[in-house]
Amino acid sequence: MLSFIPEMSTSQGDNFSSKGSINNTNKVTARITVKVIEVKPNGNLVISGTQNIKQNGESQTITLSGLVRPSDIQADNTVYSSSIADAKLNVAGNGPLASKQRQGILTQIWNWLF
Repeated sequence: MLSFIPEMSTSQGDNFSSKGSINNTNKVTARITVKVIEVKPNGNLVISGTQNIKQNGESQTITLSGLVRPSDIQADNTVYSSSIADAKLNVAGNGPLASKQRQGILTQIWNWLF
C-alpha cells in the first residue's frame, strides 16, 4: 500500500522502587495560661493562649487553642488537655538547634526539583 513509509516500532518502560520509614516521638509538658475569646450559645468556651520560652539561645513558642466545657474546668481553674475539644497545639522553635533540624537550602531545592 504505502511502501514509502518505513515500518517503525517503539517501546517504553519505567521502574520505581522505594523504601522508607519514619519514627517521630514528641512529648510536650507545659502549663499554659489561656484566655476565653468567645462564649458559644451552648455555654462552651473558645480558648486561646501562647507561651514563649527562651533558653540557651533557643526560643520556643507554644500556642494552644480549642473548645472547653465549663464543667471540665477544675476547682483550681485548670483544664486537662484531654478535655479540650478541637485542640490545636503548635510548638515552633527558633535558634541553633531548630536550624540544625531543617534541611539545607540545596537539599530543599533538590527535593523541589525532583
